[in-house]
Amino acid sequence: MREIIESQVQNDFRQGSRRNPDRDMTIRLKEIPQEIGVYLFYARDGRVIYVGKAIDLRRRVSQYFNASRKRMEYRIQQMSRSVADIKWLVQKSELHALLLEDRLIKKHWPTYNARQKKFLRNRYLTLSDEDYPRLRILNIHQRAVSQTVFGPFPDDFFVLDVLEIIHTCYPIRNCDEAVPRERCQNHRLRTCSAPCRNKITRAEYQKTVKKVLAFLRGDARDSICRLRDEMESSTKNLDFERAAKLRDQVIFCKTFMERQGFYDQFRKRDLVVTESGPSRNMYLFHRGHLIRFSRVHLPNDESIKTRGETEKRIDDGRGESDSIFLDRANVVYSWLKSKRTQKTFKFI
Repeated sequence: MREIIESQVQNDFRQGSRRNPDRDMTIRLKEIPQEIGVYLFYARDGRVIYVGKAIDLRRRVSQYFNASRKRMEYRIQQMSRSVADIKWLVQKSELHALLLEDRLIKKHWPTYNARQKKFLRNRYLTLSDEDYPRLRILNIHQRAVSQTVFGPFPDDFFVLDVLEIIHTCYPIRNCDEAVPRERCQNHRLRTCSAPCRNKITRAEYQKTVKKVLAFLRGDARDSICRLRDEMESSTKNLDFERAAKLRDQVIFCKTFMERQGFYDQFRKRDLVVTESGPSRNMYLFHRGHLIRFSRVHLPNDESIKTRGETEKRIDDGRGESDSIFLDRANVVYSWLKSKRTQKTFKFI
């Protein structure tokens, strides 16, 4: 199926592209349609140096070449001067454009795209294979060697915030040594149950591990209750600085719970999305893959006419890594949370 999609992209690019370098760039820009789509910038050696998406292709691409580009950051000015050819592909909706943009970035790894660098900065969490497991941070390359992985998390700072909340709520071990040489400081700070000192049985420790796993899958209700209780205690003790930090962690947990819960459901269930507006777009995802798209027109008499379009799946999932899947889930989730249009969604 991947070959079908790539063939479609190439055919449409041939129809929408002009590779004659002698033609004036202004004339070429006028050939770009004022529609939703994805555009690619090519260097003289044929390399893709940038991939972007736009609600209005002509308007967006023209911004790179008009007089005001001098006010753009140096990196963008440098990229604009390096463009030898432009190609584009019209898409049915903004979500289609976002998904295709993400796929093409991973295919070409363009020089000037920031998203590829963000993708490489992603971090993941996994449990170590020990009698008393601890959480380990993995990068995008290390995650392939672990079976149970949680993420992606945007960077080291985000994942450290997650770990801080986990160790605040659940005293799971976080030391590298099986038996610390000195007295366990983490146990004194109540962030570790000290299995190395026989302070907890293996069965009790496994109960704590299960709670940590539930948190990483998006069930943060227990953590929020624990943080609120500690926040109230800190307030009563007039430790307002500690109470403020715990309040921020509660807010973080709510956002984290929604995000991780979406990822978990996106993998297991079907997702139906309705985009409101003069022409409502409806999407159906089957376990993370867009399989159906419909436009529902709402005339004044409120009668509904629906035109359904079955999507060719971009990937059947075979050989797809968790990191690629979760990154696509993040694209969909970020689009759902954007405020450009009103959207409703539910898992079925």
